[in-house]
Amino acid sequence: MLELRNVSFEIQNEDAQNKIIVNDVSFTVADGKFVVITGPNGSGKSTLAKLIAGIITPTEGRIYMDGEDITDKSDRFLARIRNRDVGFIFQGYNLIPALTAYENVELPLIYQG
Repeated sequence: MLELRNVSFEIQNEDAQNKIIVNDVSFTVADGKFVVITGPNGSGKSTLAKLIAGIITPTEGRIYMDGEDITDKSDRFLARIRNRDVGFIFQGYNLIPALTAYENVELPLIYQG
């Protein structure tokens, strides 16, 4: 299960002003369910995915996986979660050109065993 509770993420722009990228997002995804995040360019979809995967840390709020708060966990712990529990399929970048789409998806699974 995945649960986000009041998750926000903001950055400081070049004018030293805070810019809210994700604002007070809360939802729960039950085990075995798939979720699709849609929206226009710049709406925070990729940032939300990075928050869920523990690539970046929320400015506010908490993120839980299987009931465990992963918000403040170590990089090593979060890397294990990404390897075991979270999968990304990118829209064109981060792919290995010599591999097929199937092989690009399969590659991390091979390393996982």
